[in-house]
Amino acid sequence: MARLDAARVASLNALPKGSYAHWVAPLLQLLYDMPLSIKQYRERLPAHQAHFRRLDFSHPNFSTSGLWRPLIEGHYLLLENSGRQLEDVFEEMNRSSQLLLDQLQDQPQRFQSTAEFLFRLFERRSLFTSSAFLSGYFLEDKSRTALLSPKFQNRLQKYGLLAVGQPAPDIQLDSRYKLSDLKRNVLLVFGQSDCGSCAQQLPELQKYYPQWKEKLEVVYLSLDTDAEAFKSFYGNSPFKVYCDFQGWESRTVQQYFVNGPPTYLLLDSELKVLEHIVSLAQVDNWVKFKL
Repeated sequence: MARLDAARVASLNALPKGSYAHWVAPLLQLLYDMPLSIKQYRERLPAHQAHFRRLDFSHPNFSTSGLWRPLIEGHYLLLENSGRQLEDVFEEMNRSSQLLLDQLQDQPQRFQSTAEFLFRLFERRSLFTSSAFLSGYFLEDKSRTALLSPKFQNRLQKYGLLAVGQPAPDIQLDSRYKLSDLKRNVLLVFGQSDCGSCAQQLPELQKYYPQWKEKLEVVYLSLDTDAEAFKSFYGNSPFKVYCDFQGWESRTVQQYFVNGPPTYLLLDSELKVLEHIVSLAQVDNWVKFKL
């Protein structure tokens, strides 16, 4: 969406009350101001935060205006760049998430789409504390959970039971070894030979592995059901790839609430969850600076 200058927004704001233009003008102003204030007028950030929280996202105009997504993303970017301590940033994000979703419980479709948008936003920006908060927000109230699709409910369970610091389920890797036998930091990967993203990321993972292997082991769990496809796809991997050929019926897939490949999870030597991973660059950062 093209930004409007302040004079244009002000002219829209002068239009008759009750008109669409009168409704939309302050929202356009907020969209215009938030990134500008982050860069140049940081004293305005609290006012923008308060403005967002006064908005009525249940208003029918939000269904057609196309504004709710950029407004939400702009607000969380503002909070992320507010200069607060990280703990305080997450507290403010969680408050905004609850206020936003509480408004939409009478609109199931928008409630679901907003919930999914928030999860994608938080995962993309590695704001997993906020993702975990949302999981608790939904799962603690069955009336909220009932508004969500089964697939998304499964995704929430992952954050509830595999939260950072929680022990992950042990896995029988083959007839001799379990995951717990490794006694090492582990990047757990769920992939599949006919997954386009897996095919794209596997060479990158293979390239990283020699740089990681002193601090981190890669355990790749294939969801394949065809032995020939499995052998062809993973035959040259420098790390171990395991497969029980049960595909999505595998007990491990269910234990780890895998929704689609590739899925990554970083575990410590005691199988405690260190991080829900969204990119291999994120793993590389862990190896270089945290492990």
